[in-house]
Amino acid sequence: MEDKRLKVEVYFAPNCPTKEQVERNLKEALEMEVIPAELKIEVLDPVDAEKRGFKGSPTIIINGETFQPLEMGGFS
Repeated sequence: MEDKRLKVEVYFAPNCPTKEQVERNLKEALEMEVIPAELKIEVLDPVDAEKRGFKGSPTIIINGETFQPLEMGGFS
């Protein structure tokens, strides 16, 4: 049987000012829409983020596709 849950990964820079609000909004949206999801939330230092090719904080990846951020410079 295929797992139909969304795989949601959210990566933040240390001290990202949006972390708490993004986490709250994401969890609330998944719950409101009754969407089963595997949720991974992680804080990365800028060196690790750069190694992974992340462009900003937060970086949101859903089922392997990056949705946030739009093309911009620097993981900060």
